[in-house]
Amino acid sequence: MILRISLCLRYANAFQEARSIKRAKQGRDKRGLQLLCLIFMMVNIGCGIIDDVYRIAISPDGNQIVFDYKDKLYLMNIENKQISIIKGATQGEEQAWGASFSPDGKKLVYVVYTRLSEGGEIYSFSLNEGIRMRLTNNALHDDMPSFSPDGSKVAFWRYHTFRSYSMGGYVWDDADIYILNLNGNSEKRITTQNYDYYALGPPYFSPDGREILYSAEEDTIFTVDSEGHSAPVVLLAGDDDRVYTDPYFSPDGEKIVFISDRSKEFRYEVWLMDKDGTNITKITHNQPSIKPCNKNPIFSPDGRKIFFLSDLKRDGKYSMWSIDVDGKNLQLITHFRKIVSGMRRR
Repeated sequence: MILRISLCLRYANAFQEARSIKRAKQGRDKRGLQLLCLIFMMVNIGCGIIDDVYRIAISPDGNQIVFDYKDKLYLMNIENKQISIIKGATQGEEQAWGASFSPDGKKLVYVVYTRLSEGGEIYSFSLNEGIRMRLTNNALHDDMPSFSPDGSKVAFWRYHTFRSYSMGGYVWDDADIYILNLNGNSEKRITTQNYDYYALGPPYFSPDGREILYSAEEDTIFTVDSEGHSAPVVLLAGDDDRVYTDPYFSPDGEKIVFISDRSKEFRYEVWLMDKDGTNITKITHNQPSIKPCNKNPIFSPDGRKIFFLSDLKRDGKYSMWSIDVDGKNLQLITHFRKIVSGMRRR
């Protein structure tokens, strides 16, 4: 539980319902931000205190979803909802999360950690052979990996500072994007913001591999040259005191899906925009009585649908939904807690 709360604090939980959090952030008062974040999590005003699912990713053939549930990795067949735990991805007391598929669908990259103070490391895992390989090995915290389009590189976040926060305990902070080869060699730092990023979304390569798309501080969406030759470019910034997070490229690279409460504060809907940050359109339209906590939107491989996680009751129990890119045909795909509990009873 302490580990989970610390991880929520590290991301500053994009969905905390307090303007004061954003004001603290805009004033660069990270300690104040984390204090407020903890207070609001403890009274459960925002999204669920403890997320049971952090990230989903879809296989290149569109048939499977990989997801983490309470620190274990699972595969789910989208059509029949059959799931299986990924054996061999963790060992002993290890915990795993944040998995992403390789372009050929044969491998995963993901995060493994045992103790918060030791940080997480990036691993790859061969789904056919059941072989895992450690890609990073340091005293820092590496997180949220994803593959390049040709499968030769991995982009990820590296947090450089493990420090105390005012409510007690410790948190990882001060991050930048790195890339490395799939064999773990040729590590390279891409962003150089004086170790100043926090509250981050997963970094994703553009389909042509030239850029990396990410969100930082939960109110700004960026792209950066994937070789680190130029400074990050702001696509969308929360100057209106709103959240902009979790961006993801369409398969053709022309569109970006993301999460925002730009239409109504604290209602975190799925949005779509052109790759240059223009032509912004709301995709989900939840009922007025519901304060949706949506996150992690991703395109289907054919670009026709968007999958995303939603916590409608804000109790940390996420379900997966799909919707057409034109905002039609919203469908519930699965409740993760139900299918995992059902598998364990068998």
